[in-house]
Amino acid sequence: MNNIKSRHRIYRLPIIGPLIVAILMMVAHTLISSFVAYIVNGILYLDPAIGQICGTIIASLALILFYHILHRRFEGFLVGGKMSVGFKMALIIPIYLGLSIIFNIVMGEHISLSGITLGVIATSLAAGCAEEIVFRGYIVSTLMEDHKDDQNYMSVAITSAIVFALIHLVNIAAGANIARTITQVINAFFIGFFFAVMYLRSGNLIPGIIGHTFNDIIAIGLSADVTEAGVISGGITPETIFNMLLCVGLGIVAYNILNSGKVDEMRTLWHAKWNN
Repeated sequence: MNNIKSRHRIYRLPIIGPLIVAILMMVAHTLISSFVAYIVNGILYLDPAIGQICGTIIASLALILFYHILHRRFEGFLVGGKMSVGFKMALIIPIYLGLSIIFNIVMGEHISLSGITLGVIATSLAAGCAEEIVFRGYIVSTLMEDHKDDQNYMSVAITSAIVFALIHLVNIAAGANIARTITQVINAFFIGFFFAVMYLRSGNLIPGIIGHTFNDIIAIGLSADVTEAGVISGGITPETIFNMLLCVGLGIVAYNILNSGKVDEMRTLWHAKWNN
């Protein structure tokens, strides 16, 4: 980041500060959603996935409300901005997924929609909501309060992407293959950069949440080496390498979008987001 002194003390620690915030908020989201799911499943005896979905919604609203309490001048994650810009970027996601599926079929992998279960949808929704609110909402929004005038938007997107990538190292503790986790961290950086640019350009998390959730539903539901909980098993394969190249491609597309000469438009948008 540049030399502008952040209004928020913890964000004065490059990468480490935002990473601490992300870990705390992800833990908070997990605890709240798990508690709500426990209550819903314990009282209504519904499918555990229904409880998880309810927990995700309540936890997400709680994190949004908490950010609003801390930053009353901020317009909000789900209001304002230019959603149409975000949805235009989101159209790239089905193309990326389609290329991945085609390559997997060519390599002989059996693709079946039967893997898209309610549990997969619940897991994908949880990731889409929590990760967009925390890594794009909390981190990008807070950094943009300081950097909306200095045109240093690239460093904001990169910071968000690095933190998003690093958090995926936790999958090793969940039993994921180390080499495969490293590729996932690389993928997460470029995907995180893509979604950070989407939020910078649109100023609204709704396109990112929908795009992220859809991506995870397909990625988890159609992959034989990804559990319903989203944990990757197995080692490096040609499909893994191809998917990583596709993620790099997403990053390149996002880089070009961020450098498309819309600086004044983004500055105006983020001044409006911070009500000044």
